[in-house]
Amino acid sequence: PDHPFVVAIMSQSVLSWNTMTLLVVAIATTTVITFFAHEIHAPAPGGANIKEINEFESSSRRRQIFTVFTTECSNYQDWQSQTLAYSHQVSQFEGTLVRLMSCDDINYRIPQNSYENYHIVRTPNFNTPYIVYGGDGGDNYSPRNRPNALAYWLNGHASTDKDLLLPGENDIIISIDPDMVFLDNGIHHLESVGNGRGFATRYNLGRDWVTGWAAPFCGGKCEEGSLRDDYDPSYGQPIVLTAGDLLPLAVEWGDVLERMRGVHDGWQTEMYALIIAARALDMQFTVQNMMIANPEDDEEPWDSAHWAADGDSMGKLLSPPEDGGGGSKDSSAVSVLSVAHYCIPLSISSFRWSKHDYHDLDIRDCRASKNPFHLPKLKDKEAISVSRNEPLVSSPSSSVEEIIPRETIIRNRNAWLLDNTWNPARCAIAAYHAEFCNVQNNGIMKETPPTGEVSCGGHVATSCNECPQGNGETWCNGDCEWDVSNNRCLMRREDLSECNKFLLVQSPTGALNENRGTKVNDADVGQLSSEL
Repeated sequence: PDHPFVVAIMSQSVLSWNTMTLLVVAIATTTVITFFAHEIHAPAPGGANIKEINEFESSSRRRQIFTVFTTECSNYQDWQSQTLAYSHQVSQFEGTLVRLMSCDDINYRIPQNSYENYHIVRTPNFNTPYIVYGGDGGDNYSPRNRPNALAYWLNGHASTDKDLLLPGENDIIISIDPDMVFLDNGIHHLESVGNGRGFATRYNLGRDWVTGWAAPFCGGKCEEGSLRDDYDPSYGQPIVLTAGDLLPLAVEWGDVLERMRGVHDGWQTEMYALIIAARALDMQFTVQNMMIANPEDDEEPWDSAHWAADGDSMGKLLSPPEDGGGGSKDSSAVSVLSVAHYCIPLSISSFRWSKHDYHDLDIRDCRASKNPFHLPKLKDKEAISVSRNEPLVSSPSSSVEEIIPRETIIRNRNAWLLDNTWNPARCAIAAYHAEFCNVQNNGIMKETPPTGEVSCGGHVATSCNECPQGNGETWCNGDCEWDVSNNRCLMRREDLSECNKFLLVQSPTGALNENRGTKVNDADVGQLSSEL
């Protein structure tokens, strides 16, 4: 009755009841439409968005860090999420990890989790309305979930568990891809994040597109002559912002993305939309080389990539020292964040690993006879081993004048990336199975004898011994490998010795020994390696 339209209606006695009824129906319809139009941007009933939370924050409150990534519900993204969560835990990365899972399937079974700093938040799948089933048309583009899910969550609309608090307006949000792995345990330059300023990762997107096809989406801020010479519009995930800045950016980002899809239907639309939305809102990103992904891209920070100093096989992206040992570096040279990204296939010798080969990998499948990833052959293992601790740039130091062949550098970089992506991924899955599958002997999973059939490479057999069929080594591939010393085809053995500092082990009671995990002793690692 207090609605202004209702007051106006009731004050006009000359209006007929039919007219009043039509107007009331129109008001109700408008209200419903307005609700759905603003559903993404409004907090849930009884909830609170980040601005409301900020009213209760003390100015002295320490800023919290939330690393957030967006997925749908699928086996493919489950194992990537497990790898990222595992990486977050074993690197002891500061803060909370949040998976925004855009999923309409209320019965979807989420993989188990005991890491208290990892939370899974369900949101609607914002791509579903654009999919046309059983015919042509529509716009099936899952990356639209990222900006919409971020806005939905930050506005307090998503239901979540009681242990996960929404970030305050000044808290730090790291938006990251699920197929990334942490290379250190935190971020730097927190004091530089806020008031419309943040950090982003350099990509090779170029610049001409901003004043070209994307200019109409920029609110008049991308016209020729309007961009400063030092403006860098070639960036993407990870990005680092405050929650207060990310919320309006996510809303604008999602809106720009939908308008762009009419003229740009490529996979990178979401990246372009982020850059244009930031430009339209006058948000500024300092673009840094935070990521390594491509062995052949010399623009990535390979000069900062190093093998671990103690000689173990895990490489790291080491930030340059703040003073360079002689005052040659300042703190601004230190990357805010360091990640490895397994977005493209990696290969060395005849071994190849690509995430796209494992869309059906279900980490909840506890059949121990199933290796999660194809394993390198003996000669491939040797090639990887030879490349470890070798130079990753052509001139490893000023004292070395020898130019290392390009193909050697590429091989060494592939080995480095495999150690920092493929290796953590398989260790993550082994850790998951050790904790949630058939747990015996202080957390080490006991493998059951292989049953059914094995892959010999180009065919299957009831066992590896049956693969050759008189054809020798050439018919012994897939799940099997050739034992040269005994001329036999045997089940390929997973070597998990490099997981000894990462494998999370349960106590006899079933609880993790430490919140951050614990090391496995050499005897247990040897046993696990021989069994797998």
